[in-house]
Amino acid sequence: MLMNKSIRIRSVRSLLQSVLLGVALGTSPGVLADASLPVACGGGGCSGRAWVADRSLSSFSRSADGTALLINQAEKRQTFNWESFNVAPGNRVDFKQPGKDAVALNRIFDANPSQIMGNVTATGQIILYNRNGILFGNGAQINVGSLTATTLDVEDDVFNSAGILGAVEQSKAAFVATGPMGSVTVEEGATITTTDAQGRVLIMAPSIENRGTIVTRDGQTVLAASQDKVYLQASGDPALRGILVEVETGGDVSNLGSIIAERGNVTLMGLAVNQQGIVRATTSVRANGSIRLLARDQGSIQASGNRVSLISRHAGDLTLGNNSKTEVLLDETDSSSAIDTQTQLPSTIEGMGKTIHLKSGAAITATSGEVSLVARTNPTDASVADRNTRIYLDEGAKIDVSGATTASLSAQDNLIEVELRSNELRDAPQQRNGPLRNQTIVVDIRKGTPLADISGTLETRQRTLGERMAAGGTINLESQGDVIVKSGTMLDVSGGHISFRPGTIGTTKLISEGRIIDIGEADPGLRYEGIFTAIPLKTFSPGYIEGKDAGQLNILAPGGVVLQGDVKGATSRGVFQRDLPRSLGGRAAFTRSASEMPLGGRLNIDGRLAGATAFGQNPSVLFSSGAGSAAASAVTDALAADMPLVINADWFGERRFNRLSIDSSGRIRLPESVALDMGVGGGIALSGGDVDLLGEITAPAGGIDVSLDGTSVNPVKSLVVGDKAVLDVSGLWVNDLDVPGMVSRQLPVAIAGGTISLDGSGDSTVAGDATLSLGERSIIDVSGGAWLGADRKITAGKG
Repeated sequence: MLMNKSIRIRSVRSLLQSVLLGVALGTSPGVLADASLPVACGGGGCSGRAWVADRSLSSFSRSADGTALLINQAEKRQTFNWESFNVAPGNRVDFKQPGKDAVALNRIFDANPSQIMGNVTATGQIILYNRNGILFGNGAQINVGSLTATTLDVEDDVFNSAGILGAVEQSKAAFVATGPMGSVTVEEGATITTTDAQGRVLIMAPSIENRGTIVTRDGQTVLAASQDKVYLQASGDPALRGILVEVETGGDVSNLGSIIAERGNVTLMGLAVNQQGIVRATTSVRANGSIRLLARDQGSIQASGNRVSLISRHAGDLTLGNNSKTEVLLDETDSSSAIDTQTQLPSTIEGMGKTIHLKSGAAITATSGEVSLVARTNPTDASVADRNTRIYLDEGAKIDVSGATTASLSAQDNLIEVELRSNELRDAPQQRNGPLRNQTIVVDIRKGTPLADISGTLETRQRTLGERMAAGGTINLESQGDVIVKSGTMLDVSGGHISFRPGTIGTTKLISEGRIIDIGEADPGLRYEGIFTAIPLKTFSPGYIEGKDAGQLNILAPGGVVLQGDVKGATSRGVFQRDLPRSLGGRAAFTRSASEMPLGGRLNIDGRLAGATAFGQNPSVLFSSGAGSAAASAVTDALAADMPLVINADWFGERRFNRLSIDSSGRIRLPESVALDMGVGGGIALSGGDVDLLGEITAPAGGIDVSLDGTSVNPVKSLVVGDKAVLDVSGLWVNDLDVPGMVSRQLPVAIAGGTISLDGSGDSTVAGDATLSLGERSIIDVSGGAWLGADRKITAGKG
């Protein structure tokens, strides 16, 4: 039985809970005299404010035993005023709202922080505003459509008319401080869960700490630490469904618990961002996950014509603590699939700060996704070099965007049915009016068929999440100063693979002049009597893998780069993948033909900063057969000005990184003792103030491009190819015959010679001379190879 709100009789049990709660919090029972449940304004408290506006039909009622409060919200938007808003352990507050889009603003006029230790439920969204702080204690269970917990207030006209996401259109902050503020804390053992799809948890205060668990499914969690103003704007980016946030004067935000956004976004914002726990999002076929860790402030609204946007102009410190996990993983519950033309939004993790520090054991994972860490002084200005900015990865830290390896398909998944109509037979005129027209054929997509165009059917093929996310992703490390990756770290952009289980398969067989011909070998110029159906002819297909492209690692750092750790851009090449990879023409990597080799990883290192005078000459680049150069011993130690960037030749080769690009105004040196194997079809592009090629570079059927950097301050620039240097992009000699002792049968069919470009002109924008020197005994080889097929035919490769 429920009692009317006017009845103030408290049960003995409720009073006892208040006393016990006050003792547990170290607060006198007098201060928390009504700590078991919220106390409404009225009767002279709250500066004369009533609980709710006059003529409102909203009401509340308390249970007979004093452990539950039911709030009936009549209007879609309603403001409630409370003397205090506390919920004791075992007690509950239920908001009954008119719909999922209803919002209840709860202003709390308490000189103490609100203590929520029990249950709070709501159909729609609730906003809890207490300037003096909010604590979600051990045992708190919050289950609401959306929750905002804040020590910053929202103006009445913003709440009642524009809404918190519409304030930006009026050049206003969504939430504004009205005086000294407390903090918002979610203790270990507290759980906040949104019950509505696209639900949101928004926490704002000068200091925010989460040690509990926050879960939003298909929604968003935002922790924004601000001392004065918080700006909000709806995101127009389909890859970030939710809100964008900036703060004027940032505070500190720390996560030591778990924040989980399945198919959604997590954003931590403040001048000091400390991610020491678990932050996780997930990606499905139709919705990606994203994480933003943004240590910055001086946020404001910028207008351009009729459009407004949020910007910030000052960066702080981003720290990922020991053994922390920041990850966007594949949604294991997603069994759906999609056609290739449906865009697959990537998993993304964005980190920004003046300094970014990944401590020992910190792990960032975005399967087949994109991780971008940007160290700047001013987030909006990418052109200014600053030695005080740094990205620092401690021993044991890891960034992993490798492709998925979870997809497992049957042998029959390689078969498609194609109806032969005029469009499919347009390149086979002899078949257009023959017996095959309007027949349905079964084709093995690994072989295809020369008889018909099957591209239209292939475009309707469905792929699962594991297939669509099997290619490696991208890691971007951008600093206006330096990037330091210590030993024991891992940067992984490796490609994944798809596993095919063994099984029997049957493709269409055609009859031509008494012969039975498989559809995969059907000459479109022959005359066919029809399809052979007398007995099923099937073949056994053994199990195998189909490797997918590796991704790329991009590093921009004019102040120097130290790569002591391991970098991986590995691929797995299956037995059917023998053709050189072709350009995808803008298509997604998962659409690459099953006959093509996967692309190896790409490493791009740029020491030049466009539009800025950096630090004079870039540090030199040295190729080595061992580990990288010595790093600064601590995150604050400066790099020696003459410390070279050491590139480990062991990172490159077949099924490793096979593409490398270095742009530097300093010297690039390949010693005689170093042999750099870029693997089949690999490529290397070097641009430096001086380039000394004294060792060996091999890239069968690949490319070598070397030039002098025009921005170098050297008065004389030189490109030297030494006497013992070897530059070899010749094509392979491939033998497919089963001849004992021949080991090349499964080699890629890469028989054409590649390209070599040596540009000693310098294209200089700085005064100086440039020279190109070729050693008399140096070797430059672009010759073609040849392929001896299983049919004993020889195909020559062009040189």
